Amino acid sequence: PGGLALDTAGRLYVVDALSRVLVYATPLQSGMAAARILGIAVQAPGQPPPPAVNETGFNLNPPAEGVLMIGGTPAVVDTGNHRILIYDRFESWPPENCPATGCTLISPPAGSVIGQDKNMNSAKRRAGDTGLNTPIQAVFSGSELFVADSGNHRVVVFPQPFDSATRVLGQVGLDYNAANLIEGRELNLTGGGGVAIDAASDPPRLYIADTSNNRVLGYKDARRVRPGETADLVIGQPDLFRSRINYPADPAAEPERQLTDSGLRLPTAVAVDSQGNLYVADSGNSR
Repeated sequence: PGGLALDTAGRLYVVDALSRVLVYATPLQSGMAAARILGIAVQAPGQPPPPAVNETGFNLNPPAEGVLMIGGTPAVVDTGNHRILIYDRFESWPPENCPATGCTLISPPAGSVIGQDKNMNSAKRRAGDTGLNTPIQAVFSGSELFVADSGNHRVVVFPQPFDSATRVLGQVGLDYNAANLIEGRELNLTGGGGVAIDAASDPPRLYIADTSNNRVLGYKDARRVRPGETADLVIGQPDLFRSRINYPADPAAEPERQLTDSGLRLPTAVAVDSQGNLYVADSGNSR
């Protein structure tokens, strides 16, 4: 079991492993059975199977603590599908038609979704003011939903009716999602970290392969670089605040498989020839 939540009637909602939420009615007693289950998508007799991503099922992998109450309505943070599903109140759920009608309805469908532009069959990783990437927990306060959006390294705040986020913590804006708020004056040299100086130029240029931020930083005068100084040039990213793989590849469609002529993936070394041309060992792209 993972996350827990209680509704206004005292019912207990329990995230159970990777694919369901159990709902226990009052009075809560030892050994009791759940009153309802969320997350079970069943193929109706004579009908095609439901889509892999639908309004009923979950993908709670990695395990999350994501069940919460928005007023009197339950919501589930569907971590692996990069979304939050919002349900009607328990009292409004359709009756369970199993086994009388061949199990056509075990779990009620969600009424709305956050993170996928109202598309119940989508599970894309996205940032911006409407996207989510591996959300793990959320809390509701007043009229705002605060979401721990782990894959985007941020907390985003959605005001009701939750159409788009208006605030962000952990980034300088809603369009950014790099780990630890990169600004062009820090490095993540895990797995690499090459350095080169263009001594033939005046002033001498400094280049650093910022490996795990998928970029190369350039400084126009290696002699004047000081602690905490911001780079003058970035290669592999559109600005100093991003660390995307193979920019401008689509981050929702396996960017590591999309080669571009401007992006990088895990550059590990840099070198400068006598004419000042810069060579980058783009190791993650084998080139």
